[in-house]
Amino acid sequence: RRQIIEGIDIIVHLGRTRTGARKVLEIAELDRITDGQIRTNCLYRHDIGMTGNELIHDEKLQALREC
Repeated sequence: RRQIIEGIDIIVHLGRTRTGARKVLEIAELDRITDGQIRTNCLYRHDIGMTGNELIHDEKLQALREC
């Protein structure tokens, strides 16, 4: 689990609608491990849109901006 947290920053969940079109269903940031479970920070959900949650681990985003 620790390797997953350290190796994956963002998960983008794609799915198909009834018409066959692909849609982004959820975007989540991997946060931490609590009680043996990987915690996520949901940033976007198809049914509600942007959740209003801020990025928790924005240091990697900052590193990209500096490149």
